Amino acid sequence: MTRWSVVAALVAGAALVVALGGQAHQIRLTVTPESARLDEPFRLRVTGMAPGGIVTIAAAGRSHFANEWKVVLTAHSDSRGDVDLRDRYLLALLRPPGKPVPGDYLPWTETLSVVARAGSSSATARAHRFLVAPGVRVIRERSTSVGFTGEWLVPRGVHQHPAILLLGGSEGGVPDYPPAYMLAARGYPVLALAYFRAPGLPRTLQRIPLEYFRRALDWLRVRPQVDPRRLTTFGISRGGELSLILASTFRDLVHGAVSYVGADVAVSSPTDPQQPAWTFRGKPLGISIPVAQIDGPVFAAGGGDDALWPSGLYARSLAKELQGHDRRDVILVYPRAGHLVGLAVPNQPELSTTAISPLYGPEEFGGSPRADEAAREDSWPRLLRFLASADRR
Repeated sequence: MTRWSVVAALVAGAALVVALGGQAHQIRLTVTPESARLDEPFRLRVTGMAPGGIVTIAAAGRSHFANEWKVVLTAHSDSRGDVDLRDRYLLALLRPPGKPVPGDYLPWTETLSVVARAGSSSATARAHRFLVAPGVRVIRERSTSVGFTGEWLVPRGVHQHPAILLLGGSEGGVPDYPPAYMLAARGYPVLALAYFRAPGLPRTLQRIPLEYFRRALDWLRVRPQVDPRRLTTFGISRGGELSLILASTFRDLVHGAVSYVGADVAVSSPTDPQQPAWTFRGKPLGISIPVAQIDGPVFAAGGGDDALWPSGLYARSLAKELQGHDRRDVILVYPRAGHLVGLAVPNQPELSTTAISPLYGPEEFGGSPRADEAAREDSWPRLLRFLASADRR
């Protein structure tokens, strides 16, 4: 073979590689931020591709049962040979292999392996999402020493900052929820408070005295990390109802309220409808909650397809009650979402819309994993803006 025929063969081979989709290109994958809070979306960037090429990006994590949960994305490169996927909540997209295993789920702290493939070229990266930020101390407070039971989440170096009393729902115990940790990571001191089903507390959600919460608020307002003029109650489900009750009852202590999938009325005990859930000065609370009296703005989010209770209707009713009072409230209703909007923080792995409660038996949450996650992705940034705005009042 002559020198010129060798050159011609090499040129033809290069043309064939390009025609087959740019397999000779060596791609590069970056995932940012590489390590961040749970609620931080991912940015996936692939470079070094042929213009108009196709790349598949597979992300995988490990569940509590060591099963691999995975998602595969496909994208076309632009004229520069780049793919740039922004604001992707990858954890919410992960799915288990085959039929879901009861009780198996992804942990909130997760490290993902990510692989991009274009033709014969591939690149890998890893990304970590954590629940507890390095600068946050978590201190367990016991009823025997302070008069209540909860977890005190203290951001490092914070002084006289707006603070949050976090209230869980009808599952009881200390509310070990992502919002507590995500807000603490942003500098908000958070007291996550148990009010039943914990040592030294009632076993069921029945006749819980509001004076118990007053003790927690009084304790919270004198912490050096806390600005007592800017305390907000934040509740989920029955805690959302309670958040509005406390803000309207203790107006001298609470200056704003957040209610995720809560109620705008005082509902009876879930274990005995003939008994009240809440008492004040020894008497059952009335059904109506005077929400217009709350000294500060109200944020509420409900699901229009909530099967556990009608949180969407409650939110619409709340909006009507607050209307015309010259307030800065934010009321959101997501028609196709269910009760799991109440998890609040986005980037949550797929969760079943049914559960077996140890207290109440089978429960239906309504909505769908996709609709619930979309609602959380929309409401969470709005909540952060709401709290930041309240900080400046």
